[in-house]
Amino acid sequence: MTNSLTFDMDLFQGARSDTLATGTATPGLDVATISDQLVTFTAQTTASQFVTVSVTDESIIEADETVVGQVDMLGVGGRSVSIGSAGTGTILNDDSATLSIDDVIITEGTGVGTTTLSFMVTVDAAVQGGFDVAFGSARGSAEVSDFTDTTPSPLTFIGSAGEVQVIDVDITRDAIVEDNETIAITLGDVTNTTAVRDAAIISGDSGTGTGTINNDDTASISITDVSLVEGDAPGITDFVFIISSDLAAEEDMTVVMSTADIVGQTLAGIDYTAIAGQTATILAGLTSTTVTVGVIRENLEEMDETFEVNITDPKFNGSTDPTRVNVAGAQAIGTIENDDFAPVPDANGPYVIGEGDLLALDASASLDPEGDPLTYRWDVDGDGDFDENVVGVNPTRSAVQLLVLAWPTDRVPTM
Repeated sequence: MTNSLTFDMDLFQGARSDTLATGTATPGLDVATISDQLVTFTAQTTASQFVTVSVTDESIIEADETVVGQVDMLGVGGRSVSIGSAGTGTILNDDSATLSIDDVIITEGTGVGTTTLSFMVTVDAAVQGGFDVAFGSARGSAEVSDFTDTTPSPLTFIGSAGEVQVIDVDITRDAIVEDNETIAITLGDVTNTTAVRDAAIISGDSGTGTGTINNDDTASISITDVSLVEGDAPGITDFVFIISSDLAAEEDMTVVMSTADIVGQTLAGIDYTAIAGQTATILAGLTSTTVTVGVIRENLEEMDETFEVNITDPKFNGSTDPTRVNVAGAQAIGTIENDDFAPVPDANGPYVIGEGDLLALDASASLDPEGDPLTYRWDVDGDGDFDENVVGVNPTRSAVQLLVLAWPTDRVPTM
């Protein structure tokens, strides 16, 4: 498609003339080539004659260009004809180019190092002579420490239609459970070109590209067993269970904790204080928390007893999201170690004495496993009842006293 420039040529005396097209426009590319075109003015006329120069319609952003109409006089019949100034035609640029930057989504990556986030910046039309465009980054929901700009500003375009330049941003990998994060790259001023070209280059949409960094870290939560001695009544022994995560998170993580009896061993309310549906929270940035179960002390000799503590319903920042948090070890066992043991009596028998001799009893080998003081009572006559006034660790009985007890000779004193 072509447009045209028309030069208006005036002459006050009859003559003939040629016109040449020159200037900043390129003949044959920007305008049609004109060489030695004859323009005739009839004698005795002052009318205007017009010379038309065809202008090529293209889609290149360029400076305004000029075409100069140059007149040379030929064959004027020997008469004097003066040549006036050349005429200049200006071709105004009417093309525009749009810069666009795309949105990018990547996965953060694991291990040490960085992952590159690449923004593609495209110019949709040719720009004569090329240009530069500045850009800047903003953190969005990401932290400043999460990324580093690696491509320097400004970007340089050589000016080809559809040309793409790349802005690289290095994303720092971490082992932290977090929300997906964003950064933004915004295109700025166009420089290193003429004012006309600058004005013709615009940024599409908002001139901003959003980079989304998808989290790829998942925390696994578990609870550990606890084993403690019960303790002496009255009172409560605290069993402190540790709930831990293998990774920290930028937001709180929670689980729901409940206790359960183990049949034949424990009963809630008798052996321990039951807990149902209690929320345990691992605070942001930490990797553990604790929950406490109260074990009820008693003074009964018994086997070690166990109960369960279970965790369920893991959540990240209040939401169920198995890509961010799960339960790996859902159950812990609390073992209540018995610390009540019966005394061990030792009467040190059998005893053999002669007729009329003193009976000296000795229970000094008796013991209490818990180290408590012992009291001693004796059944000397072996009738199954403790004898009155026969007490202590080393009591004695004379022959007369033994006769009173009617001690049979075939029985051994017991404690």
